[in-house]
Order: sequence, then structure tokens, then C-alpha cells
Amino acid sequence: MRAGSVLSTAVLLICAAVLAGLLPSPLWTFLARTALLCVLISLACRWLAGRVRAEMSAWPEHPESGDFAGIDVRFRAPVPGLWRIEATAQDAELTAGGWFARGRQRARLEHKAVRRGVHVYRVRISYRDPLGLLSGRMVFSGEVELSVRPRTVPLPDLGARIGARGPQIGQRHAQRSDAPSGVRRYLPGDRLAEVHWPQTLRMGETQVRDAYTRGTVLRTIALDTRRGAYPDEQTFELAVGVAASLALSAARRGQAVGLLAGDAFVPARLATAARLMDVLTRVARTDAAMPGSTGALIYVGTAQGAAALRTQRPLAFAVAVGRDAQGEDLCIRDWPA
Repeated sequence: MRAGSVLSTAVLLICAAVLAGLLPSPLWTFLARTALLCVLISLACRWLAGRVRAEMSAWPEHPESGDFAGIDVRFRAPVPGLWRIEATAQDAELTAGGWFARGRQRARLEHKAVRRGVHVYRVRISYRDPLGLLSGRMVFSGEVELSVRPRTVPLPDLGARIGARGPQIGQRHAQRSDAPSGVRRYLPGDRLAEVHWPQTLRMGETQVRDAYTRGTVLRTIALDTRRGAYPDEQTFELAVGVAASLALSAARRGQAVGLLAGDAFVPARLATAARLMDVLTRVARTDAAMPGSTGALIYVGTAQGAAALRTQRPLAFAVAVGRDAQGEDLCIRDWPA
């Protein structure tokens, strides 16, 4: 039993004894009335605290993996007292609190070195009366989402090369393609209205109208998400960061670049920087093989994956991540196509 419950129970017993005439002394009567008044004040504060309203938001707006991030909680305290704010997620438990006076209050809960992904925090606000006679009470509960993007890495040369090698790759891909001009194989994300039914019936496979003509570059960043391709989680996170850096570099240059990451595919014509970063924020390693895709691929993965993939599909270039010769530090290497 909590100390507040014991104290409030003792006060109520004394008041009951005075009212029953067991403690007729005037001093006891005064103390009992004072104690009863304190209990009533505590009950009123506890009831008013239940009317609290809170607003929650994640900060900063777009944190990267390893950054300091957290939850901002703003609320209006109806009464003074001990307020406690807790935010719990799958891998973190953040707390803040203390004595807050009546009025607008703000508490910032900080999460150090937060990992990439979408973290859902359950926020709870509890209150205890200023006299400490009653036990704490949860007065507010809600959820807030913190989206942590992958940490980008400096790739100035590789970013500029996205467009530099494009035309040659597009021409080479056009020579390898067996599809008629103006159509291509259906990919996840294509609209039903884009299906070319005559070519679909003729070829026996769903074909869609392609806005890109033969010889035009269709660049797609292909992130290798196979679980067996990476020796550890750190190497995979570096590959995700490289893919994010290439996507942002292309967006700054106004270049259309798609993304192929696991089961997620974003065509270049529909890609925006925000959409690509959202996919890379949620991507995880899988056991499935890399799905097919049309156009020139910018492979991001390991050296073994790049060597195997370049014999099957056209590559603009490949970026391989892994350990150095000593097997200690992570490094990035550019593999020519």
C-alpha cells in the first residue's frame, strides 16, 4: 500500500473517531476538522486534474538514426501538484515530471541515439495532489509517432554520377529489351488504366504503357535487402544510408529516380524525396530475393551482390558496403558497371 493511501486512511479514521465521540477533546476536534478539510482539498484537486488536455509532437521534424530525438508534451495544468509524464515504446521508456504550478506547462522527453524506423510512443500523464494524501492517478493517455530517417552519408561524386552515366545505360537497356516500343512489364504501383490490353493478350504477360521511350533512362536505386547479403545489422544500416543519400542527391538535382527496396517499389515518375525517405525509414531485411525491375539499376548492397546482379540486369553503377581489409571499420566502394 502506498504512503498516500495509508495517510489518507489514518486521517479518515481520526475524523470518524471524533465524530463518534471517542475523542471528545477540542484539540482533537480541531485537528480532525483540519484533516478532513485537507482530504476534501485533495479530492477536489484530484477531480480537477482529470480535466487536463495535452498536445504531443515529435522533435525534431526529421531526425536521422543516431540523433537525439524525443517527444514534446504540452498541457494546461488545472491545479498545482506533482505531475509525471511517461512515454514508452518498444525499446525505450522516457520519463519526466516534477512540481508544476497551475497553467500552461511543457515537458520534453529525450531519446538518445534513436534507431531508424517508426517508433510509436504511448504517453501517460499521472497526477498526485499537492498535500500527498491520495495516491497518484493517471489523468491522460495518448499515442504519438516518431519517424526516424536513415543517417545519410556524404557521396558527392556518386550523387553527380547518377545522371552522368545515364544515357549509355539507357541505350544498352534498350538493346536488351524484348518488349515492344512504348510498353513494359507491369510493376507494383502501376495503375490499372495504364494496362495495354492488346500487348498483354499477345505476350501472355501484363504489359503497361511506358511514358519513357526506348533509349530514355529509367534509373532506379535498388537496395539489396536480403538477410544473407549482410554480415551484421550495422552493414545493412550503412547500405540504407547510402540509398537515402543517393535519393536526396538526385532530388536536389531535379533528377527522377525510383526506388526498389524489398517489397516496396516507387516508380521514378511517382517518386518524391519524402516518399523515398518514408520507404527507406520502414525498410527491413527480408529472406526474399530481389524482385525484378525495368530500367538502369543503381545497386546498393554488398560486393558479392553487385557481382551477381551485374550479369543479369543492366547497372548504371553499384555501391558496395562492407568491412575494410582488417574487418573492423565499415567502408563504401564504388563498383563500375
